[in-house]
This record gives sequence, C-alpha cells and structure tokens, in this order.
Amino acid sequence: MSYKVKSLVYLICLIFSIVIYSEMETTSDNPQNEEVQLVQTNSKEAQQNNKIAL
Repeated sequence: MSYKVKSLVYLICLIFSIVIYSEMETTSDNPQNEEVQLVQTNSKEAQQNNKIAL
C-alpha cells in the first residue's frame, strides 16, 4: 500500500477508537439501572476501629 492509503487507514482507525472510547466513558460515568446506596458510619466507631487496627 502506498503511504497515503496507510495514513488514511490509520486515521480512520484512530477516529473510530476515540469515538468508541468516549462512548464507553460516558456510559461508565452514568450508571443505568443500578441502585446507588449511601452508607453512613459513625465517626467515633470508625476512629476506634482504626486505633484497634493500628
């Protein structure tokens, strides 16, 4: 293949991979159909656990 054709193929592959990567990033940033649960811990309890672990 000539240099110009190779360059064109590489450019198309690069653009395709950038588009796929950006689509994957946007779907991982916005979780769908997943429950998000916040867990609140008692800070004194956590501090005691840290002291015991150290």
